[in-house]
Amino acid sequence: MVLDGPINGGSFEAYVDGMRLPDLTRGDVVITINLSSYKRPDARLMFPRPTNPDFNPIKKPFARLKAILRKAEECR
Repeated sequence: MVLDGPINGGSFEAYVDGMRLPDLTRGDVVITINLSSYKRPDARLMFPRPTNPDFNPIKKPFARLKAILRKAEECR
């Protein structure tokens, strides 16, 4: 599913209903990130505890990249 713009609650719900639910069976678990768009009043979601960045190798380089981009934006 490709969106023209940021994801919101409605587009997330459309994605789940149209693309994920047909493949899921009772008892399946879907793991996702803690994005505010996923928090719907009519959904039953359980979010895991925040992970330790030492156990996720992508966290540190991504944090560095974000810092570089923020600094570049400040220099504009």
